Amino acid sequence: MDINILPIIPSRYCLMLIELLKQRETPLQEIVAILDIEVENLAEQGDRKFSLQQVEQVIQCSLKYPQNYDLAFEFGKLLNLSAHSLVGYLMLTSETLLQAQHYLSQYFKLVIPNFKYSVYEDEHTVSVTMEPAMPMDHLSLNFHLEANAMAIYHS
Repeated sequence: MDINILPIIPSRYCLMLIELLKQRETPLQEIVAILDIEVENLAEQGDRKFSLQQVEQVIQCSLKYPQNYDLAFEFGKLLNLSAHSLVGYLMLTSETLLQAQHYLSQYFKLVIPNFKYSVYEDEHTVSVTMEPAMPMDHLSLNFHLEANAMAIYHS
């Protein structure tokens, strides 16, 4: 079975991306067709999940417009801790940054299942890694890496 067609990506991220695209006056017809949603009812789409294939198509469609050259950068800035539902709340209520990082690594698949987030610590240092957990096309991989880097930087 092809994992790319299973609905695993929480809709909250696609819906945030659509709001950003609306602000940039990007045509949304193709994107809403890919996701099979209605723009007028975005708020009602909160619990849906989309497949990696759908997300890759949305990214490809979004990036074909010149005004979206920095889309991943700007999208990543929107991904604050409160954007991540219960995992974000758990991190916000953590006693230390290290504890928040461990929670994030434990529950990262609930945030974005196509990546793995790991925390390594020894006596003097703490390091984190984020790596793809499943294959994705080059454009989507770059988009996710840039957006995640910006989200981590801003958080």
